[in-house]
This record gives sequence, C-alpha cells and structure tokens, in this order.
Amino acid sequence: MDQPVVSRSALRLAMTLLIEAVAGTAATDVRIARMDLGNEMLYAALVPIEYRAEIHHYLAERTDLSMPLDGCALILNSDQALKVMSLAYGAK
Repeated sequence: MDQPVVSRSALRLAMTLLIEAVAGTAATDVRIARMDLGNEMLYAALVPIEYRAEIHHYLAERTDLSMPLDGCALILNSDQALKVMSLAYGAK
C-alpha cells in the first residue's frame, strides 16, 4: 500500500502546533519547501530563529531526526515528516 502523501500546508500546520506546544506561542512564519527527487520526496522546514533551538531540541528528543548543526532548515523525508505530524497532532 502507498504511503500517505505529506502536503506542505499540513506539515506547516504541524510545525506551528509544535511551536505553540513547546514555546507557548504561535509562530506564523514557518516555511516549508518540498523537493521531488523522483523516488523520494524531501521537505525542508524552516522555523523562525527565535523558536529554532527549542523546537530542534524537542524533535531531537522524540524522533530520529538529524538536527542541523548550523540551525538551518530541517530536512525531512516523508516518513520523518509523518512522524513530526503525528507528534504535533498528539501535542494539542
């Protein structure tokens, strides 16, 4: 069976919900880019700098994501994006 497709808007909402749950405030400028590599879809999630360290730390404790050392965008494959979305929808 095919894996569910992650949309940019669904992942953006998930990241926004996580920021709200972790930092206690809503971020309105989370950016998501999607890159189609043919056999794999990758997502780049750029969190506003004021929440970046906190949300990266939160995700590192709860997922197998590799956190960017320089604080840049998180690069997620489809499975990782689904894990982030599951975390977010459970955080409410």
